[in-house]
Amino acid sequence: MQLRTDDIWSWGHRADLGWRKRSPVNTTFANLYKDWVSPKIITPTWRKFRAGLLLALLKEIEKQGFMRGHTFVEFDSSPAAFIEKFKCDGAPSHVFWYLYKAGGANWKAGGPCPAVGCNMVICPFRLRNLGA
Repeated sequence: MQLRTDDIWSWGHRADLGWRKRSPVNTTFANLYKDWVSPKIITPTWRKFRAGLLLALLKEIEKQGFMRGHTFVEFDSSPAAFIEKFKCDGAPSHVFWYLYKAGGANWKAGGPCPAVGCNMVICPFRLRNLGA
């Protein structure tokens, strides 16, 4: 964890953005957000600290005497994030997803399959970009 003035995401310097866990095995892309991204990544991180962060920001604006009605602020809460799909070559094969930041592609490739009882090597299958 790093505290930095140019990034509010304390794990932004890590390839895995501080999230080492993979998706549940054989989660489809259609269910990925509902079953993994929202409840396991967004809710315990961003949704836990956003209220305090935004209130602190408003207090700083009010100190300057510029608070007049609505205030719009644009910022990135984390570096660009990607989700990559991995598949092992076992029988049956297992499919799972990992979250990582830009430039970290294939950082899990060639490792052991994390599915229980499977010792096959994993390889990247498909790249999905969560950014705009």
